[in-house]
Amino acid sequence: MFAKQIGRGIVAWVRAPHLPQKNNVMIKVLGNIPTSEFGLACSGGVDSMAVLDFLRRSNYNPHVLYFNHNTEHGDDAEKFITKYCEENGLSLFVGRTDQKPKSNKEKMWSDLRYEFFRSFDFPIVTCHHLDDCVETYIFTMTRGFQSVIPYRKENVIRPFLLTEKSEFESWCKRKNVPFIQDESNNSVEYSRNRIRHNIIPELLKVNPGLKTVVKKMIKKDLVN
Repeated sequence: MFAKQIGRGIVAWVRAPHLPQKNNVMIKVLGNIPTSEFGLACSGGVDSMAVLDFLRRSNYNPHVLYFNHNTEHGDDAEKFITKYCEENGLSLFVGRTDQKPKSNKEKMWSDLRYEFFRSFDFPIVTCHHLDDCVETYIFTMTRGFQSVIPYRKENVIRPFLLTEKSEFESWCKRKNVPFIQDESNNSVEYSRNRIRHNIIPELLKVNPGLKTVVKKMIKKDLVN
């Protein structure tokens, strides 16, 4: 194991890979999963653990990338992911920041994560899903424009934008996939959580087809 400096106080620890365990399961995704070396952004939560499990069952062997935001949950999640990767023969890259956000934690943490991702010379797959896109659509709409999460930006690709979060939850339940829950996701202190828990449920009552609208935007963005 060795460490490397990335920038802005970020350090990555690299653990050597072992032999992977593989199974055959096919899951439809948006676009293509890389056929050569790639990394999977993994928080240890239900979404990324579901994706990691079915990628392995589909004969993919991604590097696992975890970014620790220097919080109590971040340390717990790092221990969880480290143990999972060691038990399943997966290579693990861990990034960490020592910075403490003074304001707008969401943006600072996001910027640091993507700086970490850009430090690698292979594609990075994230586990953003349809519910995330709906949140982004609502978030941007309140600021005077309409946007969804793009399928690709620089070396980052998002093949699961048409998958609902409930499908990841169902996958973990059916396959007994372990994951760790970040309790801050339930706090409406953060703008996205407020949109997720308070606004979207009401909007779905007004327009049950909201997710269909966002799906069309995602597909259009992919074509363009």
